[in-house]
Amino acid sequence: MIYNSAHIKEFDTDKGNLENAYPYFINSCGYIKFQSKNVSIHRSRVDYYMVYLVNGAGYYKINGEQRTVESGSIILYQPHEEQDYYYLGEDNTELYWIHFTGNSVVQLLESLELTNRNIFHVGIKTELIQLFEKIINEIHIKNFRYHSVCIGYFINLLSMLSRELYARREGAKPLKKSDIGQCILKMQMEYQYDHPVSYYAKSINLSVCRFIRKFKSVTNVPPLKYIEKIKMDKSKELLIDTDLTINEISDVVGYNDPFYFSKVFKRNTGLTPTAFRKLISIRNYKKT
Repeated sequence: MIYNSAHIKEFDTDKGNLENAYPYFINSCGYIKFQSKNVSIHRSRVDYYMVYLVNGAGYYKINGEQRTVESGSIILYQPHEEQDYYYLGEDNTELYWIHFTGNSVVQLLESLELTNRNIFHVGIKTELIQLFEKIINEIHIKNFRYHSVCIGYFINLLSMLSRELYARREGAKPLKKSDIGQCILKMQMEYQYDHPVSYYAKSINLSVCRFIRKFKSVTNVPPLKYIEKIKMDKSKELLIDTDLTINEISDVVGYNDPFYFSKVFKRNTGLTPTAFRKLISIRNYKKT
């Protein structure tokens, strides 16, 4: 067995540690690889326990039913929930685990829709493994504010898990830096330039037609409409936060003709840029 554990609080491993003074508190985190011996556990703890199977399998009794859980799955136990499971050495099972507690954990898990069952299949995700590794390393090294850093990684971990589950449930495609996500970042950085669709298609080696189809399948809007929305959002920011004239804002966001800019702005917001700025000014005045 290869075992790498990192503890913040020492406690009875069968009972755990309850910490209600903090919104979120990590008791311990680690990695295990089973190589020969079979291991079985039967206990109930006062904290949460989450396992991420990255190889092999685990055998869990959930609500009285024996379940075989394959790699790529997350198993989440609630406080005081019976934990009855075992691993077979011949499966060469590898897993990451984390024990956590806190007075706001319930709300966090509910907001991320992670309370309706014990087992979640997300596949083998490098991002999740890296976050577990970062938490383990931070606890081992214990640099200044290490627990705060760990909590950041922990919330990121749960959020990435929730995102992946949503993508699988809804058939959505998570954006990737090497694909459409890369183009979206480029659009955000270069929205003021009048790039044709072919410019973005070429950046990821796709034909224009295929790029448009793929982009729309991810964002639900065509590329040019997406860029237009970026320009409108930026225009609103400039109208609210600066004293730039309408002509100047039109130029900043990439429209050479301020009259056309006003037309596009009104089509998207229902107001001309001048009327929009006046409305915001009146609202701000009323607040004061």
